[in-house]
Amino acid sequence: MAEKVKFNRLFVMKLMYHSACLLAFAVLISSCYRPDEITVEVSIPQLAGQADADVIERALTEKNGTNMEMVKTVSFDFDKRLVRVTYNAKLTALKNIQHAIAGAGFQADHIPPLPGSASKRLPPAQGLQNPGKSVNAPAPPNTGK
Repeated sequence: MAEKVKFNRLFVMKLMYHSACLLAFAVLISSCYRPDEITVEVSIPQLAGQADADVIERALTEKNGTNMEMVKTVSFDFDKRLVRVTYNAKLTALKNIQHAIAGAGFQADHIPPLPGSASKRLPPAQGLQNPGKSVNAPAPPNTGK
């Protein structure tokens, strides 16, 4: 009978040990969990209007950069000069988002526009230098007085 009690006590101790190990493993794994979708705000100092937003959105959703499978939503706050991007964290990272924006010709957080990327931005509207005169207007006649 003493051997049976000793065996049961040993069995219970092993069961408690394995349960504790399993619980510790579960806690460790759950702390490493990263959600699939993350929403970030990226500061874009040059963000001026809808034309810039269209260029940035196209850069984030085109097939040769990041693509719509990675980027879920893109929204803009023109007053704060921010873009909010929701993306799949298992497929891309914040650095990829920032570099796609920099590749479109805009500073993204601390990443400057990439060289040669300014051509993707629309040029600013060019106003007339002398609004009262047309470039192609004929010269006034010389009356010789």
